[in-house]
Amino acid sequence: MRFTRFVASLGLASALLAACHKHSEPDASSSQPKPVNIAEVRARAERGDASAQVALARVYLEGTQIRADEKEAVQWSRKAAEQGLADGQYILAMLMEAGRAGTDGESEAVLWYRKAAEQGHRDAQYSVGIMYATGRGTPKNKEESVRWLRAAAEQGLADAQFNLAQRHQFGQGTPTNLAVAYQWFSLAAKQGITDAAKSAAEIKGALSPEQTAEADRAVTAFAPKNPSGTTTP
Repeated sequence: MRFTRFVASLGLASALLAACHKHSEPDASSSQPKPVNIAEVRARAERGDASAQVALARVYLEGTQIRADEKEAVQWSRKAAEQGLADGQYILAMLMEAGRAGTDGESEAVLWYRKAAEQGHRDAQYSVGIMYATGRGTPKNKEESVRWLRAAAEQGLADAQFNLAQRHQFGQGTPTNLAVAYQWFSLAAKQGITDAAKSAAEIKGALSPEQTAEADRAVTAFAPKNPSGTTTP
């Protein structure tokens, strides 16, 4: 199965930044974070501004404007997380999962991922889903895994769509439904996941023309939900 885990990479900082900016920036065409006024951001962060605390954590992870410092990234992401900011909770959870913060590691990471996931953070929803599937930091729970993968998939996260499709294909945590699996594989394929396109093509042969047509219509009509649960215009 395609269990994508950013923190498995040696380039932890790059992975964290890529995931966080992808979630928070509406313009996905810009792959590089914009430079920030560090003195101004630090002043705001020290006054308790949670968004500035997250920005400062990212700066310390990136290590281009100032020297990279994971301890500082942990400190500032924790401050933002404790104020309830989803991006801060997500960054802190990723650092914990990677063993860079806290003593409980993966088990504590699940708690912070869950907090961010409950606020609609799609990358956190995906992470929670994968950790429930693999039993990392929490007992395995296939049904909970499907629940969170679906939440992220409905927001348009391609890896979540691919993983959710596999659950429907093999009946893991949800009844086997090849038509639904085909639909989610097709959506993931539209975002460039090659394995999803291959799986969709394989499943298509097992569907009736009516099932395929209905699933294709659902794919065409699909609109990602925003974190509040409503459909994005």
